[in-house]
Amino acid sequence: MKRLSILFAALALSGTLTYADEPVTDDDWQFKLTPYVWLAGITGDTASDGVDLPPINPGYSFFSLENFDGVAFIDFTAEKGKWSAHSDLVFISFADTFPDGAVQSSFDFSGATLELSAGYQPASWQNTKLIFGARGVEVTMDVALNPGPSGSGSASFVDPIIGVQYQQTFANKWGVAARGDIGSGSSELMFNAGLAGTYSFDDTFMLLFGYRYLKMEFEDSDLLLDLSLQGYSIGFQFAW
Repeated sequence: MKRLSILFAALALSGTLTYADEPVTDDDWQFKLTPYVWLAGITGDTASDGVDLPPINPGYSFFSLENFDGVAFIDFTAEKGKWSAHSDLVFISFADTFPDGAVQSSFDFSGATLELSAGYQPASWQNTKLIFGARGVEVTMDVALNPGPSGSGSASFVDPIIGVQYQQTFANKWGVAARGDIGSGSSELMFNAGLAGTYSFDDTFMLLFGYRYLKMEFEDSDLLLDLSLQGYSIGFQFAW
């Protein structure tokens, strides 16, 4: 399979790191929403209906959103005591055309992930929670070579995931947050990890800046995905 290398900037709502400056310990619910910008690069192999995607110029960037057909990203977390519930929806749809010598390739991609998970902090786990849940993925991809063949494929799958989340606050304002989870089942592998520094302005607003990595391996008769997404992120958390 030929290598796919894309650099893009996506407006997203945090699906990896959503934290408060202190663990919730009382009986009141606390809710958190975290919009952020993720500067992520994609590398890997992909094919649709047996047609490989030709190489893309490494300088290609999605920073100009003119290539997007639609985007929707939202993350929501609720916490009460040692328990937490988390939902994260990410949707990206884009299309573009790339010259490759005498061949021109057209690429149309839409994908969505939905995570539903819960967290629990055992009494002996200071600042650390066990995460368990599921992440669903739906992908549709069309590839056309002119001159040449065209192909299309789609896939939907759900994997159970398990992981850990850690958070620690220093000197009242600064802190560190990390999360990692792994899943498999319908896919061969799904791995997600993030590390962030945090700065709390008050009990409502927090700045997060860090790095996220997402690995996905899936193959069926219509679609091959062996992709890694990684890059820096910065965002704000709103808590109430």
